[in-house]
Amino acid sequence: KIGDIGSDSWVAQHRVLEQLNLQAHQNAVANAEEFVTESLLTFEKLPVLVHELLAVEAWRESVYPKIKDALAARNSMRGYFMFYQEAV
Repeated sequence: KIGDIGSDSWVAQHRVLEQLNLQAHQNAVANAEEFVTESLLTFEKLPVLVHELLAVEAWRESVYPKIKDALAARNSMRGYFMFYQEAV
């Protein structure tokens, strides 16, 4: 959900996604078995990833413009992490 973006559980989930991303890159570079991709397909997690991408995009376009001044005033690392996670 868009309202969950930036929460502690959201940040924790994206740490895991980042680790999976790194593992997938390492497997590709090493020409090794692509178990990350296979697992995402086997356990039907691809829709979860697509949902997250769409939710972050919706947050960036709809919510961020309304709160960007408040985030800047607080020098919020959470705001940085939300954009960083979108790039990862």
